Amino acid sequence: NNMAQGIYSDGCVLNYILENRIINNSKEGICLDNGTTANVFYGNIVKHNGKRYGQADQALANDFVLKIGRLKDGTAVAKLPGISIDNSIYNLLSANLVQHNSGGGIKMVRTGIFNIIAANTIINNNEGASDVFQFFGIELGAAAADVPSSDLDFIASSANIIMDNNIVGTHAA
Repeated sequence: NNMAQGIYSDGCVLNYILENRIINNSKEGICLDNGTTANVFYGNIVKHNGKRYGQADQALANDFVLKIGRLKDGTAVAKLPGISIDNSIYNLLSANLVQHNSGGGIKMVRTGIFNIIAANTIINNNEGASDVFQFFGIELGAAAADVPSSDLDFIASSANIIMDNNIVGTHAA
């Protein structure tokens, strides 16, 4: 029930994040960001995250999504996934239950390299779908930078291993 992420990893190295319940956070359940390297995320429950409830206009502007608008319930149109892997390398995500998140299950669209996503159960993570957005069980991509950055290169996610996941439910794909 946090107003931001349940867990935010900013450049952390060699941590074990095991068997947590990461539930109902306004932003991602967990975000591995900014050089997070060689961490293990195993056996966690990640659900009902990413709805962006209770976010002030300034917070949405800082995330570059205020201009996209709000829904009738006051939440942002742009939702967030249960797990976000951005600008991170050599992380292992395994045996997690990722379900009923608003903006997708696991998203890796900004420089995720050599990560392993294996043996997770990913269920119904398209709960924030709208006329503007549809979300996926696992999404890989190459999102552009919102603003120029000298410390991040924003290359496409590549050389990741996605295997043996059970992805079911109402995802867009």
